[in-house]
Amino acid sequence: MDYQPIVDEIRSFVQSVDQTLTDRIKEVAVLYAQACNEANQRLRRCDEFLQKGLRSEAIHLAQTEPVLLDQLAILDFAERPQWEELALMYGLAAPPQLRLETAAALNEAYADEQPLEELLRKHRLLALTRGSLKGRISVMRRIAELDPGSTVWPDDIRIFEKQRFQQIQNDLSGLAGREDYEGLAAIATELQTTVWLSAPPSALVKQVEITKNRFRKDWASNTLRTLEGELNDAINAFDLQKARQLRERWSFIAKDAQLAEEDPILERAALAFEWLKEQDIREANERAFQDNLDELENALDKRAAREILDRAYHSAMQYGREIPPALESRYRSFIAEEENKRTRKRQLVTVGIATGSLLLIAIIISWAYQSYQTKKLEDAIASLEKMLDGDQISEARIFLDSLTEKDNHIATQPQIVSLKTKVVALEKKEQERARRFQQALQEAEAEPPEVVKSPAVVNAESLARKPREWDALVRLTEKRRELIRQAKTHSKEAFEDQINEMTKQVRKLEELPSSSRSSLAAKNLLSKLQVEFTQLRPDSHKYGESLYEQAESLATRLESVRFSMERNQQQMELEYKLGATLVQPKEFENYLVVLEDYRKEFPNTKRSADFELASKENPLWKGVLRWSEIAATMPNGPFNLEAEERKTLTESCRAFLKANADYVNADAVDGCLKCLDAVVQRDNHVQGGAAHDLQNLFEDFLVKDLWMIKTTDNKRYYSRKKVDFTGGADSLSFQRLVGFDGKEEGKTLIGKNVEGAYSAPQSVLAEKIRKRLPAGSREALWIDTTRNIAQMILDDSETDPILKLVLVKKTIGYAARGSYPLWLALQEHRDYLEKAGANLEAPWMNPDDSGTKEARSKAAETLAKLPSLEPVPKKALSEQQTIRQRILESRRILVGWLARGDRGWECRSTTSAPNGELALYVLMRDESAKTIWKRIGTLNVGSFTVSPESSSALLEGRLVFGQSVGTP
Repeated sequence: MDYQPIVDEIRSFVQSVDQTLTDRIKEVAVLYAQACNEANQRLRRCDEFLQKGLRSEAIHLAQTEPVLLDQLAILDFAERPQWEELALMYGLAAPPQLRLETAAALNEAYADEQPLEELLRKHRLLALTRGSLKGRISVMRRIAELDPGSTVWPDDIRIFEKQRFQQIQNDLSGLAGREDYEGLAAIATELQTTVWLSAPPSALVKQVEITKNRFRKDWASNTLRTLEGELNDAINAFDLQKARQLRERWSFIAKDAQLAEEDPILERAALAFEWLKEQDIREANERAFQDNLDELENALDKRAAREILDRAYHSAMQYGREIPPALESRYRSFIAEEENKRTRKRQLVTVGIATGSLLLIAIIISWAYQSYQTKKLEDAIASLEKMLDGDQISEARIFLDSLTEKDNHIATQPQIVSLKTKVVALEKKEQERARRFQQALQEAEAEPPEVVKSPAVVNAESLARKPREWDALVRLTEKRRELIRQAKTHSKEAFEDQINEMTKQVRKLEELPSSSRSSLAAKNLLSKLQVEFTQLRPDSHKYGESLYEQAESLATRLESVRFSMERNQQQMELEYKLGATLVQPKEFENYLVVLEDYRKEFPNTKRSADFELASKENPLWKGVLRWSEIAATMPNGPFNLEAEERKTLTESCRAFLKANADYVNADAVDGCLKCLDAVVQRDNHVQGGAAHDLQNLFEDFLVKDLWMIKTTDNKRYYSRKKVDFTGGADSLSFQRLVGFDGKEEGKTLIGKNVEGAYSAPQSVLAEKIRKRLPAGSREALWIDTTRNIAQMILDDSETDPILKLVLVKKTIGYAARGSYPLWLALQEHRDYLEKAGANLEAPWMNPDDSGTKEARSKAAETLAKLPSLEPVPKKALSEQQTIRQRILESRRILVGWLARGDRGWECRSTTSAPNGELALYVLMRDESAKTIWKRIGTLNVGSFTVSPESSSALLEGRLVFGQSVGTP
């Protein structure tokens, strides 16, 4: 029931200045009180469900059309307190207080139900598919956690747990028979680690544990033999990671196998584990060696004290591995530099001592000069050789130049010249090294900074000897580190920008209305994003946990959008099929099939629930299109048709009513059929027809060719034979009629008492009327002729009132039978004549009957008060137009089906939108289960407008029929 009109009337009355009590207000008060009672009854049932913990059942009841909370919002209007005061003041039906506390509880139930919807769907699916008890209990526990207020779930969980314990007991023998240790272990773990509401029987736990332990040793032994093969395969493939995993699993299982120490499998495994241990040691040594190399490199970078350098160098050397040439070179250069410093210091001391010694020798022993020269030569040679051994080429060149300048004699000695030649060769070699170093340095500087130690940098390090070269390398590596850091920062920022941009694009797809999600642009955008993300995702782990998580979140959203778009595509395809089935609807069977397909594909949705309700309305739709086809064949209504057309149309209408007895516009069909049947009544050749009966009426022996003998005291006698009377006769004898059965008797009157003998007035009237018959088959001619005949009878003042009333009543009856519009137009007259109470059985032809006088007076009075026949033709024409209009209005075209779209309610048309404006209707049952047309809005050039008062008629899947707005 639609409560809105009732509430609107109450609000208008409350807000009105004139609050005069009327019958309508009394009726509205009763209707409003009934509406409140109906709402409270549903609220009471919902409350009972909620009290029992049956929240889903309560929500389902509240969602049944009309939606309870929507109706409650209408009934609980702002002016209700004022209305209650007025109802009390006027003594009107007082509305009960609405159960608003139950409504609030329902609202909370809606909010609680939403997070549980997916779990409840899964619970129902597991129940339907008879899923495992373990899985169903797990889902129920999660539901109970989210729904702590319900007492139903704990009770159900306890029941299912008991069934699970029984299932475990039943499965135990089977597992034991198969010696399925792993299955037994899984059951034991389930019993021991699960938080049960009902504690598992201790006997069952103990039995499972004992049974499991019985097979543990054999299982462990067999598992070790399997692991041995896998271990050998891993070692042969040099898959150390897998081998180590197998070793851990072996150690965990071996204690359960309880193998003898001399067991061959243990010996073979020991060899594999020994080899694996060697690999562990080797890798540990490798890591330690690398750590010492890093320590040595750091010490060189910091130019640490020589003791620290030597300790780091010797720590690396103890692993028996070759130190990288570049690092070895740096270390040697550093040591050589330190040695040069110490040598120069020692030379200064030596020179001072030598100078003093020479002076002393020159003074004291001159003869020792030659020995001194020899010694000096030896020292020079030793110094040069030491410098050359220490790769001190520059120092050797300075020493030679100084020696040549200070002691050319020694400088020209063969040994010195030989060493000088060696110095020159070494200088050239050093120049070549320096050149190659500079070249390598330039190449390293030009190389893209992808890694710090690139091949060019490593090459330059292998060629570096001098401190300034090492300084240049340090500056280069620092620069490369900074560039790499900047590149990583830029790369991270670019990656973040790409992720953010893709997130925006994904959000656009997420926010698209459902009508646009299947567009080509949306699909192209999704495809583009998927390709881009596939290329981007592998790098996400490089840029930190935050960006990695953001990328993974984006992947989830992309997948969700893809799934949503696919589901939306499926939905649109099904919606298209719904429209396609209505192009040629036939019996709407294909439409119902697609509705069912949609419900199977998208169960547990509000639309599917609406579709289920709409599909039950199929019987209401079937007759609409068939009748519209029939009505289209008579644009001017069922009037003035040719005989063959009328016959075909009559058969169609009868067959339609037989097949559609409860058709919503059955009154229009019935009116059409009555008009068609009435046409047959106008054929005077049809026995029992109105035209035939009308013609026979004026052929009756009491009407046609009858003579009337009138006396001076105004008595009238009627004779079927002509009566001759002359004024001078003493008497007049004749056969007179004495009854309706045609009985006659002789009658003699005294001549002076006879006024005259004439044709009876009704015979004169009948003669005039017969000239107008037959009335004709055309509607207008029949109406005018029969009305004029009735009027002629009324205007005749000589015919006996009783006979006159009979003729008028029968003429009006025959006239009405021959035209349904005339039947309706003469309704007042027919009702009047039926209720008049005149005695039409009085023998009016017998003036001697004592009761006839009163009947004649009553008949005259009835005729005098008969409503005028003058407006009857116009009224009949109006009824004809009404019938024609009702048939025209009953025609409907199938426009489409109701759907709730992104912008609200839509009418999904079966074809392109028709020209002009259409009033849109749906077929539905009212509160009394009667089928009615409900107007829901208009369709104007493809634009669907919903009427505000039609909310109760809006149901997805319900068919929409249209009528031109030009039709009144």
